[in-house]
Amino acid sequence: MNKYIVFLLSFLSLALSSCLKDAPENVEADVLNFSFEEMPEMNFIPEKGNNKITFEIKDDKINTGQLTPIIKISEGATISPQSGVPQDFRDTVTYIVTSENKRWKNEYKVLIKAIKPLIFTFDDWETAGTGAIRYPTPSDYSWENANYGIGIAKLGNVENYPTRPTSDSWRGDNAVLLETQRGGTYFGVLVPVFSASVFRGKFGPINMGNFARSIRFGQPHDRKQGRPVLFSGYFKYKSGSTFYDEHDNVVSGRVDEGSIYSVLFRTEKGVAGTDRDEFLDGTNILTSDKIVAVAQMEHCRNTPEYTRFEIPFLYRDVIDYDRFDYKLTAVFSSSRDGDFYRGADGSTLIVDEVEIVCEDF
Repeated sequence: MNKYIVFLLSFLSLALSSCLKDAPENVEADVLNFSFEEMPEMNFIPEKGNNKITFEIKDDKINTGQLTPIIKISEGATISPQSGVPQDFRDTVTYIVTSENKRWKNEYKVLIKAIKPLIFTFDDWETAGTGAIRYPTPSDYSWENANYGIGIAKLGNVENYPTRPTSDSWRGDNAVLLETQRGGTYFGVLVPVFSASVFRGKFGPINMGNFARSIRFGQPHDRKQGRPVLFSGYFKYKSGSTFYDEHDNVVSGRVDEGSIYSVLFRTEKGVAGTDRDEFLDGTNILTSDKIVAVAQMEHCRNTPEYTRFEIPFLYRDVIDYDRFDYKLTAVFSSSRDGDFYRGADGSTLIVDEVEIVCEDF
């Protein structure tokens, strides 16, 4: 009996050894999940065949120069550098995953992009000039409007300015309300409608021959502010009932639209703040050959409830700070063709919680 038991155990041992030897080794060499010990809420699950892992972070207090990756890989595979070893992610870090059978390898490139949002809440307003003109409080990212020019054209007889705050906000105390109003003839110039607008830039001096040239779009945008990639916020829109053309004729059946866009454009280097300072205006803000990138809503039509917009910047040229300086503007208007004195009386655009997302170069 004892000999039989020994023989049986030996047989089972040989059989088990044979099974183990026959088991195929894993050929997979994939990253299944990538996260960081310092940022557990952020993780990345790569798609098959996509070996680029990109994280976007807004917190500038995170030290990307020393982050500890937690990496899950295919069963039996190995990875170099190893999971749990701190790395400098200020530049791309390359990881090599090798399959268990040592025949297959995958290379993964991991990049962290610092996202720098410019955030505009439109909560804080103040009074300027005569006390009747209201506009968002100036800041490093100043916003302006044409209320001042409208006040001059109407000799101060303004009940409600076209650009004004409203408590009908998506979040916070206020939003910005833009309302197209009927115009008239001022200083010999026919202006059938005043389209309300708010924009990053300056207003004035007033060009009596062409009011559209009175608007100077653009605020300096330097390298440290990052490359604009996304323009977002919340809006609602109501079109006015009667549309007028530039000759003050009613255009039957024409439905007004609002306008929402942001533009990055180049200027001559070193002229900002001098008498040679460069801006775009109402006649060329979307057509100038200085434009580098545009984020524009295709249609801003009747939208009774707050709706989020997210518009990526489309680049026409590369950014070259060695040769040029750059300016960035964002524009909201209650009538798309307002710069050409066309629009519907009563068209109203309300905007809140605007953000321009920029990333490190």
